[in-house]
Amino acid sequence: MARTCSAGYSSLEARGVSNNKDDPMTFMIIEHFHPQRVKALYERLDREGRILPPGINYLNSWIDESVSTCYQVMEAPSLEQLSAWTKRWEDYADFEIIPVIDSQTAKARVLGKSF
Repeated sequence: MARTCSAGYSSLEARGVSNNKDDPMTFMIIEHFHPQRVKALYERLDREGRILPPGINYLNSWIDESVSTCYQVMEAPSLEQLSAWTKRWEDYADFEIIPVIDSQTAKARVLGKSF
């Protein structure tokens, strides 16, 4: 089941995240692996790859040392398109999807400057 972290905001626009289809959004995806499905997840990944729909770009990922949680950074045109991808993997993991911005953009917003 995919869920988004709202942090008290009612929409992506309220968080200042672009919904312009030409401007991909960046997301932190936290995957909580189903304990009995980790080996099957990696076997499927070897067989089929990430199974990314057009427009979704994998940037990088890190796995905790217990191999129970994955932290991925991805770009997608919209939350809806990214959620369609997580549905393909929900039999292996539960997902948290968090729209993120880079630290330079955050600094510019806080200070009201452009860099």
